[in-house]
Amino acid sequence: MEIRVRHGTTSYDTASLYLAPLTDEEQQTVLKELREDPHALSMLQVGKLDEAFVRRLQGLGVPLMCGDSNQDRLWCSCDNSANRVCRHEIALLRRTARRLMSDPLLLFTMRGFDLSSELKELGAGK
Repeated sequence: MEIRVRHGTTSYDTASLYLAPLTDEEQQTVLKELREDPHALSMLQVGKLDEAFVRRLQGLGVPLMCGDSNQDRLWCSCDNSANRVCRHEIALLRRTARRLMSDPLLLFTMRGFDLSSELKELGAGK
């Protein structure tokens, strides 16, 4: 995810958030846990993310949240981001949080996993 902030008429700073993709094994763990947890599955199917499900996945080593993987990166091109989180990075994180509140499946998409198509198959397998 990325935002660009304009300074004046021609200058921009760019803030980026990179979340490491889930491995095939981690994706399979997500699907296995969804098969075993009808409540979490039904919540995701209506666009909600069960916190207990997220904690269980994190306990199994599946990185979901920003910072769960040591490969996750938050970066900005501005001069203020060298030793601390800058205002552009904060803006990016806030925008990302707002989008995740309205579409929790985006969290999986940002990790390179198209869970929405998998949910259709899991729902059909009931």
